[in-house]
Amino acid sequence: MFNKTKIDEIIEKNGGTQSGLVAMLQDIQQEYNYIPQETLVYLSEKLHLPLIHLYSLATFYRALRLTETGRHFINVCLGTACHVRGAPRILEEIQRKLNIMPGETTKDKMFTLETVNCLGACALGPIVVVDGEYYGQVSLRKVDTILKKYAKEEKPPEQPPPQQPEVPPLPPEKPAVPLLPIEEIPKKPKVKKEKPKAKKPKKKVTKKKPRVKKEKPKAKKVTKRPSPKKKRPKKRK
Repeated sequence: MFNKTKIDEIIEKNGGTQSGLVAMLQDIQQEYNYIPQETLVYLSEKLHLPLIHLYSLATFYRALRLTETGRHFINVCLGTACHVRGAPRILEEIQRKLNIMPGETTKDKMFTLETVNCLGACALGPIVVVDGEYYGQVSLRKVDTILKKYAKEEKPPEQPPPQQPEVPPLPPEKPAVPLLPIEEIPKKPKVKKEKPKAKKPKKKVTKKKPRVKKEKPKAKKVTKRPSPKKKRPKKRK
């Protein structure tokens, strides 16, 4: 959320008229590192200007940005003089170090990378500009030192380690029991342990089953049937 009082100060500083509109946008960008959409709506209401007019003005100038950028803005010149002296290799090294392409911002919102066609200082090429500070005759070795310079500025100061709570003192130790020398320690009499007698295994007693006398089957009486008497033949006279 933007600060309305700060925007009012910027409007009054630049006359509060349409003629100072570009200067107002530059001051807003310097304050927030880009031009938030809410500030354009607020300017259109305060100056009684159509919003489309402010958008066309903010997108016309390449120096003005409507998207959020990193805390440090890097510009690499790719003009003819810088190009001949190795500016493309400088750009590739910065892209490799920051892992971004021109027009992108690092994930930690620290650096934004852009390219320009000319910065008007061809004698110092190749040139890299960081937050308005010019670095001339940049080599591949200088790229690392330039980036580290701005990365160190963003590191928060080291905080002292947290103090540990005081440990209460330990209670006084009880007096130790005096130890007797080894010779004076009474030895316990050795007690012979009787070996337990081996128990004889018990014989298994098997109960004998009573013998059952088997009765012989009685022989059946066979009654002989009388054989039929044979008739004698009569003698012929």
